[in-house]
Amino acid sequence: MPRVRLLLLAAALAITPCRTAVAQSEADRTTARVLFYEARQALDAGRWEQAADLFEHSNRIFPAPTAALGLARALAGGGHLMRAYETYTSILTAELPATASPPFQRAVAEARREREVLAPRLPALVLHVRGPAAPIVSLDGRPLASAALGQRSFVEPGEHVIEAGAPGFVSQRRDVRVAEGETQNIDIQLSRLATLPVRAPARDASPAAAPGAPGMTPLRVTGLVVGGVGIAALAAAAVSGGLYLSAKATVDETCRETGPGAFSCKDTSGADAAAAGRTYGWINGVTLVGGLAATGVGVTLFALGGRDARASVRGSGRGVELRGSF
Repeated sequence: MPRVRLLLLAAALAITPCRTAVAQSEADRTTARVLFYEARQALDAGRWEQAADLFEHSNRIFPAPTAALGLARALAGGGHLMRAYETYTSILTAELPATASPPFQRAVAEARREREVLAPRLPALVLHVRGPAAPIVSLDGRPLASAALGQRSFVEPGEHVIEAGAPGFVSQRRDVRVAEGETQNIDIQLSRLATLPVRAPARDASPAAAPGAPGMTPLRVTGLVVGGVGIAALAAAAVSGGLYLSAKATVDETCRETGPGAFSCKDTSGADAAAAGRTYGWINGVTLVGGLAATGVGVTLFALGGRDARASVRGSGRGVELRGSF
């Protein structure tokens, strides 16, 4: 039986081929016939993927409506309805000579009838994208023409990915599943991207504000200056105190006190240390008292400068006078 079927198929393919197949070599024809027979066996057994692959190779080697028809049937059986529909259409739009063999003519007639039966099974998506005037839409990663929006876009049964966006809008992705023969309407509303208002930097309207230093009033500047002087005086007090202690250690080691402020020393180093110690002690006392006072005044002025304060510092022969209103 297989031998009889092979002979019949070989005879069908050998009868008056299409013009595109006239120049094919005998070796190509033989290869196409063998592939065609194997494809028919796979198709009869329901091995759709294998049948489609064999029919496609056969049709590429020796283009024939019979092989293309078998490919369309295998694709439809495997659930690839869109590809099957397009293959049927290619058979109908191909140029077939009037002298074509009866098997070729029957293949064209069967392709027309089977395509009409297949058409209602095709699933479709109708996409509506609202918001932007010119949305950018893709279906399964392929750009979709703007003219196709609102129209049926035929797809294979199963899952599909829709992506929509536009400049200035938040992009959206939809995963949909469509069944055989189903038409789904998909509405996508795109929202504009949120924009934060741009505010000018706040300016200090107070005439007392120092340029480039927000919140620095003249009173605060004065406090910083006076406080800086106080810190410098305290630093000097620390240095002079250290020198004083060093001189005292030398005096204690080489001299003995003979009276208030009077010392008897073994050598001149002790006498020099005693003289230096008196000087360092005087410097230490002055800088320590002045530093503490200046630092206290500086901190007070800086703290008061942050309020609505007007104050002035005056020096007089009797000391430092702070005047103002707080």
